[in-house]
Amino acid sequence: MSEEKEIQEGFNAGYLIARYRPELMEQLGDSLKEVKSSFVEGFSKGGVQAMWEREADRSKGILKLKQFSKVEIIKPTKSRGKDQDKGIEK
Repeated sequence: MSEEKEIQEGFNAGYLIARYRPELMEQLGDSLKEVKSSFVEGFSKGGVQAMWEREADRSKGILKLKQFSKVEIIKPTKSRGKDQDKGIEK
């Protein structure tokens, strides 16, 4: 198998494990630090990519929550008399 193909397969494996089983990725990452191969190189890069995407997703979620909290809630006012219009209070 070519080196490029091994890196690609390692990347895909590392990405999937890091994305869906991050605790397993931590354990594997610690044990594979000493191993030097193309597959392991791709595996660690795939794990890093998944980590970056997970953090980006969290940041987007936090940003959406912050924007949602800034939305004004429109409250209807109570009519105090027959001649007053029923308005909307901001």
